[in-house]
Amino acid sequence: MERTEFGDSFAKKAAEDMQKMGTTVQDEKKQSEETEEALLEILKEMVSRIKNEIDVERKEREASEDTLLSLLEETCSKLNIAYKAA
Repeated sequence: MERTEFGDSFAKKAAEDMQKMGTTVQDEKKQSEETEEALLEILKEMVSRIKNEIDVERKEREASEDTLLSLLEETCSKLNIAYKAA
């Protein structure tokens, strides 16, 4: 009978340990998934911010190019008028 009690006790302890290990694995898996989701959100925010910065810089560049082009056209026009008057 003592062997049976020892066997039952051992089996119970083994089952408890296995359950604890399973719970630990599930907890770690959940934490890993949450960390992965958080990292993905951070990456999405970074990509969005970078795209916005690129758009702003592109618009600023286009505005500068338009201003420069207008100045060049105005200068060419004035030179053309001055050339014809001479």
